[in-house]
Amino acid sequence: MLDALLNNMNWKTMVNLPGYISKSYHKAHEEREDAQEEFEKLDSTTSDKQRTKWASQEAQAHANRLHDVKAMDIYLSKLEGAPPRAKLELERMEQEQNAGNNVGLTAWIVKGIEIQQQQLRIQDEIAHNPNPTTVQDIKVAKMKEKLIKRFENLMNTAEYQFPDVDFTELVYRPSPWSKGKKSESDDAVITRHVPLPSQVYSSPSMPRAYRDAKDTEIILRMGEA
Repeated sequence: MLDALLNNMNWKTMVNLPGYISKSYHKAHEEREDAQEEFEKLDSTTSDKQRTKWASQEAQAHANRLHDVKAMDIYLSKLEGAPPRAKLELERMEQEQNAGNNVGLTAWIVKGIEIQQQQLRIQDEIAHNPNPTTVQDIKVAKMKEKLIKRFENLMNTAEYQFPDVDFTELVYRPSPWSKGKKSESDDAVITRHVPLPSQVYSSPSMPRAYRDAKDTEIILRMGEA
């Protein structure tokens, strides 16, 4: 019985494989230009001295890997990872509470970051289903409904957190959270700007509390990945 189930699963996998490969190829082709652009930006930051050193290390590693597998460890990152966002979030909240200043700021910024993440999830859901079924449409509609409520909560809290900020007058930077070019089918809720400090052009007339909130956002972003 177990053999029959496994054979059936393998057969279904093979049947669906051509479609999966075709879909993956088209997606990779569409994103190739963006990936190449990002690579070139990263590559432009390296010096000739670094390139020479890395090429030498790579050649040595490949020459020694048959006798010592640890020779390939040069490809492992030696950078320490950032603390998880939950830890950073707790530390900032405790600092706010102990100082009795800007209490609730960290929680507000976290809500904004989560809204941006939800916008991306909805965009991914739509992109992966170009010809959605009714069930899939309902799923997206529910996701949008939840997102609208989150926006309402964020803006209601913003009025309390930053009473001196006129959010209708903010000038936003081009959003990095919107994937690809906008089309006529784009929904306002998934392309709407989130009024986090990093997304807004700063000005001397902007209240100090809002400008300083950018530091907290940067710290939380460090643990986002």
